[in-house]
Amino acid sequence: MRRSKISVIGAGNVGATCAHWAAAKELGDVVLFDIVADMPQGKALDLAEAGPVEGFDGAFVGTNDYKDTGGSDVIVITSGMPRKPGMTREDLFEANKQIISQVVSACVEHSPEAYIIMVTNPLDTMTYLAKHISKLPKHRVMGQAGVLDAARFRTFVSMELGVSVEDIQALVMGGHGARKKMSVDVHAIMFEFDSSQNIQMMNADVLVIPPINTLVYVEGEVNGPGAFLHTPNLTAGDYIGQAGGPTHYANMGVAYVLRAGERIPARTDPVVEPGDRIMIPRIGIKWWQDYLRIFSGIGIPVASIIISLYALNN
Repeated sequence: MRRSKISVIGAGNVGATCAHWAAAKELGDVVLFDIVADMPQGKALDLAEAGPVEGFDGAFVGTNDYKDTGGSDVIVITSGMPRKPGMTREDLFEANKQIISQVVSACVEHSPEAYIIMVTNPLDTMTYLAKHISKLPKHRVMGQAGVLDAARFRTFVSMELGVSVEDIQALVMGGHGARKKMSVDVHAIMFEFDSSQNIQMMNADVLVIPPINTLVYVEGEVNGPGAFLHTPNLTAGDYIGQAGGPTHYANMGVAYVLRAGERIPARTDPVVEPGDRIMIPRIGIKWWQDYLRIFSGIGIPVASIIISLYALNN
């Protein structure tokens, strides 16, 4: 039975990793292409030599000649300039447009029946360009961003909820690029109609309002009381820290976590669950400090005025 032939164009970090997984899963024979002399040959040899240890078999070729990619069933294109600090994916368009145009033309010349998978950024634009240059049917040119973004989404959900990625399914729709997240005060939007929080929604914007039971509340004598998104495995002390820490008047000795009517002492630093309320009471014995602060702010200036008037009259 004929083995599939997979050509990976660009033997850098992404290309070499792609070739490694294709080899380890025995998806087919692998050709690594790069314009850097001897580099893809060395990486292909490393893959071949790993086979006896990891238990996979196949033909692995490194090359600087597109002719060696001929007859490929699948071509994965990772070639192009990587992003530099401060650059967006879209900043790469002009530079990578020329590279991808040449790469796709050469690949299709030697493998006219291949399926092309694009990896180069800006991914969506480069995928469209590859379709245009190759003149292949639309179902034979695709970008990998949908799978990548869905995998990242599943990973982040797994990390937040503390469950296995195997139990999470996700679909991410939209472009592969930067997404801006803005926090808004829903209370202000609903009850303060002129609030600056009431921003205008634009096409493709998504408004996400977390359920109440996914929040943790920190109340009482903390510097920044409020509601915080629940994060698995965080303790009461972690959330008190997120709330700015206890004030000078906090009675941490009797602080507690309120959960379904049960009070759990905060001094044990319990792991917090969604919907918990962390209550930080005030130290009652320090009531006199309030009066002292009031006297300091009002009483002392008034006393000064009285003393001055008494001095003037005498």
